[in-house]
Amino acid sequence: MTFASVDWIMSLDPHWFSTIFGMLLMAGQALGALAFAVAILAASAEDEPFAGRLNAAHLHDLGKLLFALVMFWAYLSFSQFLIIWAGNLPEEIPWFIERLRGVWEYVAVGLLVGHFALPFLLLLSRDLKKNGARWPRWPC
Repeated sequence: MTFASVDWIMSLDPHWFSTIFGMLLMAGQALGALAFAVAILAASAEDEPFAGRLNAAHLHDLGKLLFALVMFWAYLSFSQFLIIWAGNLPEEIPWFIERLRGVWEYVAVGLLVGHFALPFLLLLSRDLKKNGARWPRWPC
């Protein structure tokens, strides 16, 4: 996955590089996949074949794992930003400057809020993690 992320994404800006980018991409993909799986399980917890087999403890454990992945993704993202900022290398800083100005500024704020702050605050709630019925049901 590291080589694929370098080829597909990092090659869009050939002057910028990051050694943690592959791991950051894999953490984001794992987070997205687990969040999708948890949402599907929570939405179908009362339907067969999960009825009676999937209880609040299972959903709580999956919520804790999802919380850990959110924290891991945020740790990697901030580590990448901090290392580049502290290193103050002229070939690495323009990548972040371009993405913190103009339209990219709104994308960065949206990513910070929607991919870290909101999941972080929601996953702190024990009741929300245990009770799948609080999540909206699929319109079937």
